[in-house]
Amino acid sequence: MWGATVQEWSKRPLSGWGYGGLAEGLHAYPGIAMQKHVVEGLATHETPMDPHSTWMFTLGSSGLLGLGIVIATLTMAIFYLVQGAKSDPANLTMLGGIACWCTISTFESTVLNGSAIAILSMFFVAALAAAQLREANKLSGQKEQAVSPKLSLADKHAG
Repeated sequence: MWGATVQEWSKRPLSGWGYGGLAEGLHAYPGIAMQKHVVEGLATHETPMDPHSTWMFTLGSSGLLGLGIVIATLTMAIFYLVQGAKSDPANLTMLGGIACWCTISTFESTVLNGSAIAILSMFFVAALAAAQLREANKLSGQKEQAVSPKLSLADKHAG
């Protein structure tokens, strides 16, 4: 399926075939018919087809432009999370989540799953919120601290 996707992508490398257009193009490759087509007697055009890789799906559907946007967004989130991990180790959890998503996405088209998009969006929002908090602390002259700082013994007695 990846080979068929690359062949279809090479016809429209910059913008791809659009969402839905790639699936139609993949139907032209009879070797990728699934077992259920044979068992249930379905024609390949009766079921959706995807290359079982988010990266390949994005490349074939939205071309180099779309794949570039996805990679740039991931890179930005990773950058901010790594920077934030110095002051808040919780960012490592979010980095782990992105690493898991990237790995799974190599072998499955998770971009087609609404739940996967929601989870990935949470990682991006958290990364951007952490970056904004760091910038606000820098502007106000405060020392960077974790999102939920622990009170010292002196603070407890003062309050």
